[in-house]
Amino acid sequence: MTSFELPDDKIESILCPICRGKSILSELKLLKCETCSHLFNDNIHDDNYWNNLYDDVYTQDERKSNEQRNLMYQHDIHWISKVRPLEGNFLDVGCSFGNFFSFIPSNVKKIGIDISTNVINDAKKIHPDCKFYKTKICEFKSNEKFDFIQFRGVIQHTNTPYQDLECAVSLLKNNGVIIIESLPNFSSMTFKFFKDKFKFYTPETCPNCFTDTSFHHLLKLLNLKIISQTS
Repeated sequence: MTSFELPDDKIESILCPICRGKSILSELKLLKCETCSHLFNDNIHDDNYWNNLYDDVYTQDERKSNEQRNLMYQHDIHWISKVRPLEGNFLDVGCSFGNFFSFIPSNVKKIGIDISTNVINDAKKIHPDCKFYKTKICEFKSNEKFDFIQFRGVIQHTNTPYQDLECAVSLLKNNGVIIIESLPNFSSMTFKFFKDKFKFYTPETCPNCFTDTSFHHLLKLLNLKIISQTS
């Protein structure tokens, strides 16, 4: 286990991205919010750092044909279908190469957005029957509302989770569903036991580390209700 030190005045100036509470020094390379217990990277508000990382470095070509990932997609589709019939239109935020769309019924209109130029260019070639845009969710312009908006393994990788979900709500139909998947739980016994050996502890590539408390605090702020949940 490692720890780090920051000047007290810098800690005081770094506000929680969820509730805007003050942060305190925590174990490992993370800050902890005094109010909602959210854990986050100390450079979370450095837009240039995260934009450059996700546009140029993060997504690897192996995701284009990763069989294990495809099996996860099929499992996710099965779970979503039990909650709500897959019909209408589907917006995938942080869509990567768009392979999730391969498992959605053909009659569903599919739109994917990602901030990586290379990823979006490849997605257009791999899935020409779908629409892809290089944009952030809060910069995405659409004349239509969506039945489904998905954040699969995404909100921990955005440095503005509250704002991004708020923008998603504005794009959602009245009876639409926001899907949040593959979100590591940093209040789990697994994290408490493994600490910096926890598989999802990657502060260099992940600005946010959600706990049960901080995630539910985020949903409450946005007036979102959970209609189905699985561990």
